[in-house]
Amino acid sequence: MGRAAETMIRCVALGVVVSCGSERQFFEEEKRDAPPQEALPEAGAGASRCDDAASKKLLAGCHFVQVVGTWAYLQLESTGSGASGCLPLVVVNPGDEPARLRVRHGTREADATPFTRLVELDGEAPRYVESADGSVPPGRVAIVSTVFMQVATPPSPAPCPTPAFIDDRFGSEPTALVGRRTQSVELMSDIPVLVLDGGTRNDHHLALGNAPSGYFAYPVHLWQSTTLETGLFKPGRPDKLDNPSYIRPDGEPFWYTLTPGRTIIAASEDDTHVTFPELEGGTGTVTLDRGQVFSRVTKDAFVGHAVTADKPIGVVSITQPNIIPWDYPFGHELDGGGGQQASMPETVWGSEYVAVRHADRWQGLVESPPWRILGGADGTRLSYEPARPEGAPEMIGRGELAIFESGSPFVVRSQDDAHRFYLSAHMTGGHYMLQRNGRKFTDESRGGSVSIGVLTTSRWAKRYPFLVVTEGLWPEHHLVVVRRRGASDVTLDCAGTLTGWQTVDEQFEYVRVPLRDHDGRPTPHGERACTAGPHWIESHDPFHATLWGTNTTMRPAFDEMRGSSAYGVTLFGADLPPSDPAR
Repeated sequence: MGRAAETMIRCVALGVVVSCGSERQFFEEEKRDAPPQEALPEAGAGASRCDDAASKKLLAGCHFVQVVGTWAYLQLESTGSGASGCLPLVVVNPGDEPARLRVRHGTREADATPFTRLVELDGEAPRYVESADGSVPPGRVAIVSTVFMQVATPPSPAPCPTPAFIDDRFGSEPTALVGRRTQSVELMSDIPVLVLDGGTRNDHHLALGNAPSGYFAYPVHLWQSTTLETGLFKPGRPDKLDNPSYIRPDGEPFWYTLTPGRTIIAASEDDTHVTFPELEGGTGTVTLDRGQVFSRVTKDAFVGHAVTADKPIGVVSITQPNIIPWDYPFGHELDGGGGQQASMPETVWGSEYVAVRHADRWQGLVESPPWRILGGADGTRLSYEPARPEGAPEMIGRGELAIFESGSPFVVRSQDDAHRFYLSAHMTGGHYMLQRNGRKFTDESRGGSVSIGVLTTSRWAKRYPFLVVTEGLWPEHHLVVVRRRGASDVTLDCAGTLTGWQTVDEQFEYVRVPLRDHDGRPTPHGERACTAGPHWIESHDPFHATLWGTNTTMRPAFDEMRGSSAYGVTLFGADLPPSDPAR
């Protein structure tokens, strides 16, 4: 790979030249004839921009609550010991002026500058640099060291780039513990930004939000007072996974086989009264103040059930491990990584989705992963193109969940926008796929169980940021990109104009774009390649993309058995309010 490819991301982000190498001319030529972007409003102070983002229900916003439902404290609750690490927020500024950030924990509020570093590339690893004026410049990606937790003794921390805003040594302040109200961290910006709520795992390197717990966070202005829990898979996850493969060589069970799934509720306003279903039957209640979170055991049993409040709330589902399917008879402790996913507010649901699965993980093994549909209105009639997948529902009601498999891409629609629904995509565990297809566990196990919400076509945008991380757990990365047939070219900063589009139906097409192979080597795209760090993908017309990462791991303690993990990220658009579904 040439030096030009290594420095490419420094040359452009959102069309703004940040620093420059030999690729500058290419991107300037790409932008020269582009129509004006539909960006956030030019006029008015930051407050009016924040108000405008809220009124248009943008995915970018000015107020976020970090839900620290980390697996480290799941381990602490189960065994009394655990791991340490940095739990940051990753911030992308999609606007055309600097973003100034503040952080808050209870009554303590501070300028985020001391805890913020801009992300740049340094060969094959990101590096963190101070901002000249403390802001996040237009088009740049920053990491905010909100929380560092020490649970283990001695610590084996994944370091934050700076001392963290909350340094939690053997405490529990920023963390959602079962049955308790705790104070989380809030992030505020003076202009709308995108935020990835991420973390680290044990002593691995900082994962820039692409840990199994990483997901784009919904701004508070998208929260609702009634939220249907979208969950991670389906009801039926056991309290513990009684399975020989979950016994360590010393005869003890792995800690996360003892931890049932949980649901975490977050509040953005004081005196928020919340009502929720209980596993034992009936309902429970809790009153939360601004920035507080409350966690309870749910075992993923309340998919489609409502959590209600008298003020807007956010809901996050978490389970460790997130094995899909639950009833897989012979799993492995790494067949599914930690699962943490914010329930998608119904303000983001839609009436039309394009479903294209992740790439096959093994040559010659064609995958047919699960899909889930959750109804948002009674009497929702569903139609499919080019064909209805076997087992897919034709009718669904509010709160009803349907699960089916499909290896072929499809489009699913309801009769109108008054009948919105939720669609999620999944990757199954690596060992499950091998056993299901008659392969031995000594075959290379790749990837793990993942759940991600799909973005409806009315939410598609023209520009998306994403991060490629090679210093952590996932060497392989690929994008799945979908667009309308006949739409403008889609350009990836580290690959140029995408080609090789395949048909979904008469209206849509897709392409899978390899970024790095299973050994972490960049996939060449002409003279370009995608190095570690922040990237942008964009077009003149709305489209969408998802990012998938997988690894292959040898665990010597299990002789020839191999475990693996994965992550998936639904990219959030940086520019548009919801577009016309009839476009």
